[in-house]
Amino acid sequence: MEYKEPIFIRKAEPGDAGYVAYMHGRYYHKYHGFCEGAEYYFIKYLADFVHGSEGGRLWVAEVGGVISGSVGIVRIDSDTAQFRWFFVEKAQQNKGIGSKLMETALEFCLENNYTNIFLWTFKGLDMARHLYDKAGFVLTEEKPNNEWSSATLIEQKMELKLEWRQDDMNCSFVAKVELFEREKGWHYVSVPTELSKPLEHLADRGLIAVISTVGNTSWPTSLLPMGDGTHFIVLPASVRSKENLTLGKKVEVSFEPRTR
Repeated sequence: MEYKEPIFIRKAEPGDAGYVAYMHGRYYHKYHGFCEGAEYYFIKYLADFVHGSEGGRLWVAEVGGVISGSVGIVRIDSDTAQFRWFFVEKAQQNKGIGSKLMETALEFCLENNYTNIFLWTFKGLDMARHLYDKAGFVLTEEKPNNEWSSATLIEQKMELKLEWRQDDMNCSFVAKVELFEREKGWHYVSVPTELSKPLEHLADRGLIAVISTVGNTSWPTSLLPMGDGTHFIVLPASVRSKENLTLGKKVEVSFEPRTR
């Protein structure tokens, strides 16, 4: 079920972090019996984040001008980030807000080359757990928590490996052989954006290392940025000769990521 009013996801502004702490403290006290110790936890770590948020980001979701949810990414190291403060107000749940927050946060992780993402939740948050499972998070650890509530909570750690998988998409396409006169007369094919965009987090200085195949010929190469958000693959003279590729000819091309 999608929300009828537009959902606006935006980067947190001054004052928003305090409101996110407020929403968490109020909600978890009302619906899960959390005590003041949990509220201190929310406030402390959000304050720490505001003090040093390099490599991370906090977002809020607005519906009708009212903040109705939040999510954050905290940098742990160059490869690892923590998914935090994922929240949607009770009355707004099951309306697509959580999915948009999740999508925003994971897209940020891809853009910043975070490949290991983890989160802590607790048993019983079924709607959030459904979204975690759907995104590919896997349960890796459980432990009891007797600090936040009069009842024992079961904390759960979930982890996600963000990596491009060849079986997730069709990595073949048909394109016309073109001539890139600005670059020494390179012959090339343009790569559809829907194929190159999921690989952008693998880029090194703008180049996405791949193994390309045309006909019976494969060679190591890179998806090169065109400068307008699209990418292309150069067709070496040896490949053009072997596969009889002439200017304007339509050719089927496939590729897969490679290690440099």
